[in-house]
This record gives sequence, structure tokens and C-alpha cells, in this order.
Amino acid sequence: MKKYLLLCVILFNAVFILHAQTKLFVYFVSHNEDNIGYLNGNGGYLSYESARSALISFADLIQSKNA
Repeated sequence: MKKYLLLCVILFNAVFILHAQTKLFVYFVSHNEDNIGYLNGNGGYLSYESARSALISFADLIQSKNA
């Protein structure tokens, strides 16, 4: 009887493990602050354009992966 019970427990665990799907939760956080001189001086607008382009590319990547 103990062997039968042990076999049932092992079989139940194997079936449960094979059919279980793990959920993955991913959080993307962005922090923006007004840096002094970021938009001033030589290349200020180019720095803004570069950062904006990188952020848009990252957002597009996340959306393309259905995240």
C-alpha cells in the first residue's frame, strides 16, 4: 500500500510540474530629471534627440515583444 501511495504522489508531482506555467513579472522604470545644462551649450539639442531616440527604440522593442 505504501508503494502505491508513493507512486501516486510521484506521478501527481510529475504531472503538476509538467503542466505548471511560471508567470514572469517585469517592470521597466524610467527616471527623468532636469539636468542643469543638459539642453544648453554645444550639442544640447543633439543630446536631447539622442536620448529621445533611445527611449523610443526601447519602448518599441518592449511593445514588439508583447511585454
